[in-house]
Amino acid sequence: MRMRALGGRHPVSGQMGLWIARDGYDCRTDDRTDRNKFLISTDFAGRKPMRIIKAGIANSNTPIFLTASLAQLGGEPMLTYRVMTDGANERANAYYGAENDGRGGGYGGTEFLNRFFDGNPAYFLIQATGAPASTAYLLRYMVALF
Repeated sequence: MRMRALGGRHPVSGQMGLWIARDGYDCRTDDRTDRNKFLISTDFAGRKPMRIIKAGIANSNTPIFLTASLAQLGGEPMLTYRVMTDGANERANAYYGAENDGRGGGYGGTEFLNRFFDGNPAYFLIQATGAPASTAYLLRYMVALF
């Protein structure tokens, strides 16, 4: 029987850590430094359970291209983003009803969502409901690879 998740003292190496293996791999016997075999491992290079592969500021509905296709990335990309009023100031929230734009003014009701497209390279697209083609919203983003 495979052990896919382990936290604490490793039964073979004796070191403390956290390991979550991908389906088909084992926390006890497989190479815990291999990002293709583990979702999270404290044995990854630099002892980081994840790595940031892209970060910056982009406009809405503008592709955020990653470094390769999903199969070549060696992990699952996760996107987090914040809607900005400008390059330095974050809006208070990511949903704006008619009574609140995050800064006390009115706004026409916009919610943000993201979509992932695999390709060579893969990319994320952050869209606004009601205006899915708009590039008017400034977004600070980070893509991490697990």
